[in-house]
Amino acid sequence: MMKYRFLTISILCSVLTVGAADVVARNHNTDPDVYFLQEGDLPNSLELLPGPPSSESVQFLYDRARYDWGKSLRNTERGEQAFQDARLSGSGVPRAFSEAFGITITEKETPEIYRLIVGMREDAGDLSTRDAKEHYNRQRPYSFLR
Repeated sequence: MMKYRFLTISILCSVLTVGAADVVARNHNTDPDVYFLQEGDLPNSLELLPGPPSSESVQFLYDRARYDWGKSLRNTERGEQAFQDARLSGSGVPRAFSEAFGITITEKETPEIYRLIVGMREDAGDLSTRDAKEHYNRQRPYSFLR
């Protein structure tokens, strides 16, 4: 269920971003060189996403088990692909979209597509989740393992 909510929110944010590609409004929360949208233009993640599971819940233990499973794959081909897919900074997201577009997306060769994807990354990855992250301030399962 959570997987489908995340997918739905991701698609929604992508659609909103594409539809607002020409928006260049400034306020204290966003920079139009980085974001397409303003903070209030996105759905409120605090209203859409469920709260995190408590550290004593079965769901939390499941999260930890999935982390352990993923960690066991780190030195495999699948682990390398997951690592590459999770690279959200720099050109990681444009590189991930390059295969789907059938071209290499770079700031120099495809500047508009690059800007669109980087802006979408910021809108969907920061603005759309900011309220829930700040409200819950969840400690991740892997932080207990140290």
